[in-house]
Amino acid sequence: MTDNIRVLHAKYILPIIPVDTVFENHCVVIKNGVIQEIIESSEAREKHPKAEHQSFTESILMPGLVNTHCHSAMTLLRGYADDYLLSDWLQKHIWPAEAKWVDYDFVYQGTTIAIAEMLKSGTTCFSDMYFFPNAAAKAALDTGMRAVLSFPVMDFSNQWAKSSEMHLEKGLMVYEDFKKHELLDFSLGPHAPYSVSDQTIFAVIEAAEKNDLEIQIHLHESEKEIIDSIAEYGVRPIKRLEDLGLLGPKLQTVHMTQIDQDDLAAIVRTGTKVIHCPSSNTKLASGVCPVQDFVDQGVTVGLGTDGAASNNMLDLFAELRLASLLAKIKSSDPRALSAHQALRMVTIEGAKTLGLEKSIGSLEKGKKADLIAVDLNKIENNPVYHPESSLVYTSSGTAVTDSWVNGEPLLSEGKLRALDETALLAIMREWSAKIKA
Repeated sequence: MTDNIRVLHAKYILPIIPVDTVFENHCVVIKNGVIQEIIESSEAREKHPKAEHQSFTESILMPGLVNTHCHSAMTLLRGYADDYLLSDWLQKHIWPAEAKWVDYDFVYQGTTIAIAEMLKSGTTCFSDMYFFPNAAAKAALDTGMRAVLSFPVMDFSNQWAKSSEMHLEKGLMVYEDFKKHELLDFSLGPHAPYSVSDQTIFAVIEAAEKNDLEIQIHLHESEKEIIDSIAEYGVRPIKRLEDLGLLGPKLQTVHMTQIDQDDLAAIVRTGTKVIHCPSSNTKLASGVCPVQDFVDQGVTVGLGTDGAASNNMLDLFAELRLASLLAKIKSSDPRALSAHQALRMVTIEGAKTLGLEKSIGSLEKGKKADLIAVDLNKIENNPVYHPESSLVYTSSGTAVTDSWVNGEPLLSEGKLRALDETALLAIMREWSAKIKA
C-alpha cells in the first residue's frame, strides 16, 4: 500500500457503528490501509483533490463480512456426502475421506479456493479450524486474506498429528512461525467435548493462557452429543466444560443448537461467546441455535458458514438471511434478529467473537480498511426502501462487486485480482477426479 489516499464514494454507506445508521452520498477515506474518516462526498472532493477517487453510484459500502467458523479446505469435499445423519456423515464418509486425502497440498489448494469464494461473496476475514494450519496460513498470506487459524486439538490420531500432545506441539509451532504477520491471528481448536479428554482440556487452557490465545470448540451440536455426555460424564457438555474451567470470555462455542435454560445461564454467567452456523445446522438437521435468547442476554454471537462439505457454500449473505429467518421462527417473533442486528452479527459482533473488534468489523477512523461494495442496482434488489433490509433479505454474495483487505483491492468489478479462477477450477476437477476414482 502506498502513501496515496484512496477515497471510495457510494450511494449508501453502512458503517455498523454508529448503530442503525446508513449514510447517503458519503465516502470512506483510506490511507496506508487504515480508515481516516467517513465524510460527505462533496466535502471529500474538495479536501482531497489529488487522491484516487472511486465511485460506486448504485452500491452500498460496508465492513467486510467476518466468517467466524469455517473448515476452508473442505471446498474439495463439497457435495461429497449430502443427505446423511450427522453421525453417519462424519464417521462413514467425511472422516474416512479426510484420512485418505488430506495433506498439505489438499489444505493449501482447498483453502485458496475457499478464499476465492469468500472474497467474491463479501467475506474479508475467516476463522478456520482444520488440519495443516501451516498450509492455510500460507494460502491466506499468498492471497492477502485476513484469517484466524484455530489449530485443531483432539485425542484421536489423524493425518496431521498422532496425539493431543502432538496436536498442541505442532499447532504452537505454526503459531510461532506465523504470529508476526499482520493478516494472521491464531486460536486453539479443541475439536469437541467428545473428542478431547479432561486432561486435554486442561492442557488447552494452560496453552491458551500462556500464549494469550482464544479457544474455539464445537459444542452442543446435536442431541446425540448431549445424550452421550450424560451417559459418560453424568452432565451435559456445557456443564462439564464449565466445571473444567473452559467456559469464559475467550471461548468461542460453535453450533449451540441444543440449549436449555441451565446452558443459557452458564453461557451468560461466564461471558462465553457463540458462533451460529445456520445452513450447516439445518442441512444436517442438528437443530436451531436460539440466537435471539443469546442476544437478549448480552451474549456475543458471530456467524459462520462451517465447511463447504456441510453447507455447501461459503456465502455469508445466505447465512445472514437464514439466520434472521430462523431466529424469527424459533422465537415466534417477526421482530427477532432485525436486519440491523443481523448485519452487526456478521460484522462487528463477528469481530468481537474472534477478539478482533479493535481493528475490524466496522467502518471507523483508525480501523483496518476491510470493506466491500454491494451492488443494489439489480431487479431482485429493487426498490430499495431500506438498504439494510435489502442486504439481509434480498441480496446474495453474487451482488458483491469489490472487496478490500487492509485497503488493498482483492476483488474489483467482480474479478479476483490475484487469483485465476480458471486455474482454481482445474485444481478442483483434478481433486474430484481422484476422490471419485
